[in-house]
Parts: sequence; structure tokens; C-alpha cells
Amino acid sequence: MWTVAAVLRHMLMQTTVMTCNSKSSISPRWRSHLTQPLAVYAISCWFYSSLGLLVLAQHAFCPQSLISGWPRHVNIMESVLVIMQGLWSYLSDVRDVGQESFFHIVDRVSAISLTGLQFFKLFVIPPGSLPFFERCWLLACLLIGLLFKVFDYYCIVTDDVHAYRRSHTLWHFTFPFGFGCFSLHCWWKTAPQCVGILSRRATSPSADGGALLTSPFDCLAIFAALYLAAWLLRRLTRPHVPTCRKHRD
Repeated sequence: MWTVAAVLRHMLMQTTVMTCNSKSSISPRWRSHLTQPLAVYAISCWFYSSLGLLVLAQHAFCPQSLISGWPRHVNIMESVLVIMQGLWSYLSDVRDVGQESFFHIVDRVSAISLTGLQFFKLFVIPPGSLPFFERCWLLACLLIGLLFKVFDYYCIVTDDVHAYRRSHTLWHFTFPFGFGCFSLHCWWKTAPQCVGILSRRATSPSADGGALLTSPFDCLAIFAALYLAAWLLRRLTRPHVPTCRKHRD
């Protein structure tokens, strides 16, 4: 029987002691469910790379849309690391899942570092460079993604491979989707000043001379965040009962 303490204990082990351990946190019995290279679970690993490529394109076509309170050269290096995160995720979560591999260490260190960096950015970037609404947007993406990661640990403790496959796919999806929508939102707002694909202004002046948030990416991101939050809340509040879908020897 799983307990909250067991899930928290496992989560703490994976983010501290096991970070530099080449052993997989996944049972070898799960390999047949997680190693198909063309499954949605495997393809989701590359969502990180698509986000990194998007931000690099933003650098090339519309640098004015980048957050002014964060150094450009650091942003470029961060984008490259996010692109590489897609490769580390695939090697760790798909190719070498359930068996010992050096890429488990690389994946954990990279994921923890990049996630921690996003929280750091939210605290050090001045309010003038990142408005309150946009700061809340990024924070919500981080928190929703971390909830899916916690649910991963719950699935491991309860030995439910099918639920793990869904939750880990959403863990791969949440950060790239949320931050990708944010990048497109910033690009859309500043499009008239840039040379790029998005060349139409996405904001209209308000009565006080400000801008109204009318970008379609705002609506898309908010809808997706609410949907994912509702799905996760439903999963967490539903009592766990053994089902025939759970993999057994």
C-alpha cells in the first residue's frame, strides 16, 4: 500500500542520492512498455528540443521579444542545453530505461539544473522586464509540470506502468508547451519591430495607452493549463485500486 511518506521518500532519493547514480529508477519489467521509439511517450522526449530551437529562432528573428532582464548570451547557452535535454531524455527514459546507464545521471543533472534555473530567473528578473501576468504564467507552468513529476513517483511506488507512461509524457509536454507558448506570445507582441514569421501585431491599445492581451497563445496556454490541472487533480483525488492494466510478472 502506497503512502504519501513513501512517495516523498522516493522523490527525495531520486533528487538527491540517486542523482549521480547510473541505475534506473524504473523496473526492468517496464522496458517492453516504454522502449517503443515511435510511441507518444518516446516522441515526447523531443519536445524539449523543439522548445530550444524555437527560442534560438526567436534570437535570430526577433531578439527584441526576449526578456530584457536576462543576459542574451546566457539565454543562447540555455537554449542549447534545452535542445540537448531532449536527447538526454530519450536516451535515459526510452533507450536505456530499466537498465544501468550513464545517461540517467546526465538526464537527472540536466533536468534538475534547468528546472532550478527557471525558478531562479523568476526571482531575479526585475518586474519591469517580466510583468506580473507573465511571471504567473511561467510559475504555473513550472508548478503543473512538477505535479506531474510527483505523480511519476506515485506511479513508481504503486507499480503502475500505464499511469506512469501517461504522467511522464505530460511531464515532458508541460514545460515545453507552456514556455513555448510564452515565447510565441512575446514574439507576437513585438512582431512589428522584428523580421520574422509573425509579422502582425497581437495587441491592441487599451484606454490608458497600454496593451490588451489578445494573442491566441495566451488563450491556448491558459486553456491547456486549466485542462492539465483538472486532469491531475482528478487523478490525485481518485482512490488507487489495483487494475488488470498494471504490469505483473
